[in-house]
Amino acid sequence: MRCSRYFGSPWVETNLKHLSAGPCQVSDVKVLDLACGRGRHSLLLLDQGYQVVAVDCDEAALAELKKKVPESARERLQVVCHNLQTSDMWPEQLIGRQFALVLVVNYVYRPLLCRLQELVEPGGLLIYEAWAQGNEAFACPKSAAVLAERSLRPNELLSTAAPLSHWEVLGFSSGMLEDYEGRDCCKQMLCARLQKKDGPYRGATTSGVAVARTPVNTDSVCKSALHSQHGAESQHGSLAADHTARSLALKSLLSTEFCADADSSGDCFLQPPFGRGQLHSVGIAPLLNFGVTSLLELLQNYDPAPAREAHLQCMRRLAAEGAELPGSDHNDAEIATLGLPPRLWGASMVRRLPDGSGGGSSLRTETIDDDTTIKAFLASAQLSSADDLEARGEGWTFVVNQIQAAAACLQDLHHQLFCATGLSGGFNAYLTPAGAIGKPPHIDDHDVIVLQLEGEKVWALLDAATKKASEEVHLKPGDVLYLPQGIPHHARALPAGAPSLHLAVGLHRQPSV
Repeated sequence: MRCSRYFGSPWVETNLKHLSAGPCQVSDVKVLDLACGRGRHSLLLLDQGYQVVAVDCDEAALAELKKKVPESARERLQVVCHNLQTSDMWPEQLIGRQFALVLVVNYVYRPLLCRLQELVEPGGLLIYEAWAQGNEAFACPKSAAVLAERSLRPNELLSTAAPLSHWEVLGFSSGMLEDYEGRDCCKQMLCARLQKKDGPYRGATTSGVAVARTPVNTDSVCKSALHSQHGAESQHGSLAADHTARSLALKSLLSTEFCADADSSGDCFLQPPFGRGQLHSVGIAPLLNFGVTSLLELLQNYDPAPAREAHLQCMRRLAAEGAELPGSDHNDAEIATLGLPPRLWGASMVRRLPDGSGGGSSLRTETIDDDTTIKAFLASAQLSSADDLEARGEGWTFVVNQIQAAAACLQDLHHQLFCATGLSGGFNAYLTPAGAIGKPPHIDDHDVIVLQLEGEKVWALLDAATKKASEEVHLKPGDVLYLPQGIPHHARALPAGAPSLHLAVGLHRQPSV
């Protein structure tokens, strides 16, 4: 699914689609990785064929970067050791030069924010990502002064680094992100293009993740479907075209192999018409090496509290020390020494109350989310297969939240979705015995993409006014259901057959208007 051997920050990968070689060869395009650290983004850009200038004050880190560069790419890398904070000047190797891309990740030095424009060629890009105010809830800096120095103020990148009078903002995000590169955090992130002197002003939005008002690289089939709503086609033909186009975009978005249209499918998904109705697509779910047995294996020896605490302590230490977060250029042994647990998730147990209980409602449920109680039940039940779940599961549905870090295939899909859409979110898994329901009727405050992995489930979509079912959708293995935020729903596994396992992908997309 990935076209590079190296992982970058999800925000960086999301916005590299805007970097174009134009009439030049890719190998002639020059990019600047400012405060590059150990150079994971330099490696990513080199792997994509660009010329890279990597600047940092850490000689050892730059030496480590040079060792990692393949011999075939060494002539395209220039390393510059320079401390920006001691001179308030660009190093002599940068004076008079401009780049198609200036990249800054996890570094803030305010005296130079307003001068970044000097380094960007007209029509070039600035991609910037750093900690933002509010991150103190997830990190323990050495002092309040360090916190203020390293955290961006609200909209600071828009007002200082890329004022709208000179820049076209292609993407902007500010606020809390869930499980972003293995941690919850607050970040401010920007992708902007320096306008040419005769270029038009296109404006920007600053609420959540923004996209250019004129969509870029939008899939032609999506354009056709979205525009057909205003065309002369019959209503039936228009709806059929829209369904086909949205299904194709969703399939491309979820593809576990690199697809040339992945960026355009993300653009299509972000357009308001996509979110105006649910979508059921048959057989388009990616093939994931994850099923009922995999989930039950995760639940064995259930005790998430130590992993949560170890993860939190590690993130606090890294933030306080100003260390670079581990990326894909670390091997498993290196990550282990940093104390990062490979799995960080939690579970709850839900089951339907007997008919007539709970005030006479047949859809009332009971929920257990206490780790000690869940641990004791799992230790007693010893569930390792679908048959065990039917025999000893006592009708419980197991809901495992933020499961994207629990398996490599899920983590890769999570990364792919962020790179294609720029949207924060997480994965929840629902393992439901035959004939049981997972949750009572409810409304999600985010969009949901449901991937049916095993078994079958019937989703009841409710009328918001009457609370009665207005539509039922039957999901079989491989099917996908897209639900925009605000649709009341609940789901039940078929009364006969195997238990149902589905993955609910939550995406915090801007609501449709």
